[in-house]
Amino acid sequence: MSIGSKFAIWTLALPICLILVVLAGAYSLYPNPFLLALVAALPSAVALVWSQTRTSLRAQMLEVWDHYLKRISETASTVGVGEGYYFPRRYEGLDSKIDWVSHYAKYGPLKLYPTKLVKEKLVTKMLRLGDNFNSKLDKIMGDSRDGSFELNVYYAFDHWGLRKMPVDQPPRLAPLELAKQKLYLEVLDKGKKQEVTELIQAWKEPFDLSKQIASILDKFSSENGIMPPKVGNTFG
Repeated sequence: MSIGSKFAIWTLALPICLILVVLAGAYSLYPNPFLLALVAALPSAVALVWSQTRTSLRAQMLEVWDHYLKRISETASTVGVGEGYYFPRRYEGLDSKIDWVSHYAKYGPLKLYPTKLVKEKLVTKMLRLGDNFNSKLDKIMGDSRDGSFELNVYYAFDHWGLRKMPVDQPPRLAPLELAKQKLYLEVLDKGKKQEVTELIQAWKEPFDLSKQIASILDKFSSENGIMPPKVGNTFG
């Protein structure tokens, strides 16, 4: 349910129903034409208040999105549904953003963020598990640098099965350079089998979390009229 729908329930449906029940009880005890006039005027008065506060609600929701949730969404999408190979680093400040959201992104009783995102600590988990993967990839990439050669992460991810290249993707490297990459990866698989295995195993959890976060925030933004839903990315 969108925040606007929840807001309408809290500020329109519930107050009107409550006041009508109270007025009906009062009228049964003390019949008075003035009470009937109140009942007739009530919906218009409540609707006027709702219209004014709805504008304020939307402005605050957009502020939360633009300054906090949008950055989390973009960063998670880069690796979750895009072509990113590293998970968000701690210095990017996503942990402080989600911490602010969990404490202050509210409008009365309404939470201006997807509840599951905060309740299940999805961003914190992704950052923690992503740090573990990043450190392993940093080590392998650093060890590969020798003169003019460096392991190409695009081909490495395809080789390890972490992010398969589209079958119609044109080669990004010249044949000789591609042959060097393949040879290095084969030697790496044999010489540092444990490191490669640990790297592959460290990928799945934070990758699944990044996809989940991106999906949750995409749904949140689209159902609240912030941004249209994204077209699914078939890469990876």
